[in-house]
Amino acid sequence: MHRCQCCSSSCWLAKSLSVYLIHGSFKKTHIMQQKLYAQLSTHIRQSVRYSLMSGTALLLMIGQAKSQTFTEVNSSTHNMRAINATIAATASSFLIGDFQGNDGDIDPIGRNTANTGLVFWRHNGNSTDWTQLTGASSPVNGITWGAASANNFTLGNLAVLDADGDGDLDIYNRSPNELYRNDAGTFTKVTGASNPMDGIAASIGNFASIFITGDFDGDGDLDFVGRPATLPGTPVYWRNGGAGGWTQLTGGSNPFNSISIATAAAFTAGNLALVDADGNGTIDIYNKGANVVYSRSGSTFSQLSGGSNPMDAIAATLSTFSSAFLTADFDSDGDLDLVGRNTTNTGALVYWRKDAGSTWTQEASSGPFNGITIASSAEFSQLSIGVLDADKDGDVDVFNSGKNVQYAQQGVAPTLSSTVPTNFATSIVPSANLSMTFSENIALSDGVTGSGNVTGSGDITVKRLSDNTVVARILVTSHASQLSISGATLTINPTSDLPAGTQLYVEVGSDAIKSASSGLVYAGINQNNVFQFTTLATPVVTTNPSNATECSGFGVSYNAAGTGVTSYQWQESTTVGFASPTNLTNSGVYSGATSATLSISNVAGLNGRYYRCVLTNAAGSTNTNAATLTVGSTTLPSTDLTYAQSVSTNKFQNTSCELLGNIVPKVVGAGTPVSGSVSIKTWIKASATSYRGVTYARRIYEITPASNPSTSSGTVTLYFTQADFDNFNAVPNGLDLPTGPSDNTGKANLRISKLTGSSSDNSGNPNTYPGTGTVINPDDVNIVWNTTLNLWQVTFDVEGFSSFFVQTSSLLLPVKLVSFTASATANAAVELQWKVAGQENMRSYQVQRSNGNGAFAQVAAVPATAAASASFSYTDAVVPGLWYYRLQMVDADGSFTYSPVVVIDNRLAKAAVSVYPNPAKDKVLITVQNASAQLSARLIDAQGKVVSAFVMRSNTHELNMQSLSAGLYQLVLSDGRSFKLVKE
Repeated sequence: MHRCQCCSSSCWLAKSLSVYLIHGSFKKTHIMQQKLYAQLSTHIRQSVRYSLMSGTALLLMIGQAKSQTFTEVNSSTHNMRAINATIAATASSFLIGDFQGNDGDIDPIGRNTANTGLVFWRHNGNSTDWTQLTGASSPVNGITWGAASANNFTLGNLAVLDADGDGDLDIYNRSPNELYRNDAGTFTKVTGASNPMDGIAASIGNFASIFITGDFDGDGDLDFVGRPATLPGTPVYWRNGGAGGWTQLTGGSNPFNSISIATAAAFTAGNLALVDADGNGTIDIYNKGANVVYSRSGSTFSQLSGGSNPMDAIAATLSTFSSAFLTADFDSDGDLDLVGRNTTNTGALVYWRKDAGSTWTQEASSGPFNGITIASSAEFSQLSIGVLDADKDGDVDVFNSGKNVQYAQQGVAPTLSSTVPTNFATSIVPSANLSMTFSENIALSDGVTGSGNVTGSGDITVKRLSDNTVVARILVTSHASQLSISGATLTINPTSDLPAGTQLYVEVGSDAIKSASSGLVYAGINQNNVFQFTTLATPVVTTNPSNATECSGFGVSYNAAGTGVTSYQWQESTTVGFASPTNLTNSGVYSGATSATLSISNVAGLNGRYYRCVLTNAAGSTNTNAATLTVGSTTLPSTDLTYAQSVSTNKFQNTSCELLGNIVPKVVGAGTPVSGSVSIKTWIKASATSYRGVTYARRIYEITPASNPSTSSGTVTLYFTQADFDNFNAVPNGLDLPTGPSDNTGKANLRISKLTGSSSDNSGNPNTYPGTGTVINPDDVNIVWNTTLNLWQVTFDVEGFSSFFVQTSSLLLPVKLVSFTASATANAAVELQWKVAGQENMRSYQVQRSNGNGAFAQVAAVPATAAASASFSYTDAVVPGLWYYRLQMVDADGSFTYSPVVVIDNRLAKAAVSVYPNPAKDKVLITVQNASAQLSARLIDAQGKVVSAFVMRSNTHELNMQSLSAGLYQLVLSDGRSFKLVKE
């Protein structure tokens, strides 16, 4: 429920009071509560005093239990006796409500004994104490009248409502046509145009007790209906539009248009009460004087009389005088009951209990007011009665000003102390039990069940907040197995799990739970904000696995994600519907089977399989969508092929599953990691070919990055069949490639010839490459027989991309560099010396120099000789400094290769130092010329870690780098000099 629609089918006055008023004070943010609060009190003469209670909890005030009894407390002991002495002795002289600060406590306002002004008593929030506020401290200090008269402030002319729509309770006084506007706890008298209700008084008869207020159109604002000035006539109706807007509706727009009032006695406020007389969930008006009910149906009211009037029998049991009865929920079943004077106006009171539907039952000897008697009509008049929790013990009492007594309710029914889960808790497991702890030990009562979405008096229901539908119902008299009691705690175990991810609330019938000792019945819960919680939702899939296509021998990964997931389980199926799914385990080709990512290391044999992930938490499980796996058969190209793709995908394999290689960007030497698009060409010759004495395998690769091919670097893996190697071995060439997976000698023989540039005629033959070449000796551990692919894979680092040939010769050019050294002369020049062997058709040796920035410049060209072995030298008159030298060894046909780099420091102030080779694979020679003292040295890696430290005890030191990782290092000497070293 929870808009205050007092005439709707889901909410009406008495049944909704506990919903809206349980919160206590009428704060501006709870304006609907405030209006409903005032509504029950609309008819001041009849019900304002018992209905204007807020404060502690109206749910408890309007009847705690079926077994309530009221005991008369006399004028010398009841706690409101001081109040009674300050107000006028005549009837109709006071009203009650939460008038100050919306603090949830009931404050009386009454006409003073001189009939010239008002008296205000503030409730202090404890069990007994009211304080009279006087003078400037009184909220009603400014409300006075010049002439003393009881008519200045009489209940027959008063209505309590929010007249100006500001969230505070105001007081309307029909005569003298004034509004006492409540401005945050202080009342101001407003008249004329400042009074939003100014026009009402002139539209009705000029008598007291001729109107009633209520939310007659169901919009949450209290409206006004009164007796017309001329009789017979139709009731006068004023609609409250909120925010101080009042409009008189006439003719067919008047919801009371079908009702005719013949005489004044037929419509007097002392005979009227707002009730749900027919039990249809809408607001009706009971008119004792005419013995009719004005029943609301839709937006209009019609008159019910005789057999059609569900309250027809009541009038005959009551005094014929007006103001002889009042209504309140005295038995805590959510309906307003009736108590009044009998026909003799003396003796016992008459009590009528409102039961289910339109049934009213007179309790002649078992009513809650048995034992209470009156001696005259003055001792029980609604004009002198207020209903409130006078002793703050959590139940409703009656203050009878006319007799100056209280009717105090005896005994306290159980009240709710706490719930599990707590109110508004979230993420509650749907299978969890619910519990309620009360103020005392409890037992199950004997109420009846409801139907549809109605909670019966004996039901405990769980309802869905979004539509108020019952999702679980437990009748205490027949489903006790679902309920268990331990002292003051009731545990509720629904027959099935509650719906996951749903806002729910618990309702408890008005006769479901009672005190284990007194038998007083717990009032129940009929609102959605006392025991409300949200169940944990099953996981919600946020990422479904995607269909995958992969080639045999390689792996794929599937990813899943969701909210609220506590565990994952991947499943496999041969059908898309997962009729018989298999829960995967971390075995074989599968890993991550119970994580968000499933990895399949080799998809061979899994073509056409389906995979999904089951996401689970305490609320249950949710399946992701199914993802398919399409597997192709990996092969190497059988014909010449060119394929290009982004290197961000390291594996180069086309949609036909033809595998060309693998490239991983990496810093190698002075290069930068390869990026962007890369093209791989492969040529498959009929047979291994030889060029200038070197034999090459028949499968040739050429790799060309789209950007910076000469300076890009990375790790390359090339693939070959055993047939490729067998074909190579069939050609007489000296050393063989591996003859099978266990041929370690063949692995040791394998070399990669790297020729820069592109094949000029797109044949891939060695003689068509214009650039220089080098020979790469891959580590044997990186020459692997892939048992999954049945292929050889050869992995190595490269700086600059080009063509790649497999060979077993260590030479690319017909020359071997035996040694290459650098030393400083006496005048600080640099003397370079090198020895070669196996010279054949060599043209020259070009000396190149760099200052360490990576760029080399030629400084000399030394002609080759015809001898197979020869020694050469060159002196470079360079300025002192740190210098890097290399040789470009040029063949007669223009092809060439580079020597390793030698580094030298020829500054005169220090002994000259040279480092060779650089880059190095296994070891480096460090030579110090004419050292007068021993030097110490440190080798530091790229992360700044010292990986080697030593003292040079002679002019030449051999530094072993075999165990070090490939990369860039810095050699730092104790005299402050440093050199860059590259480990291959």
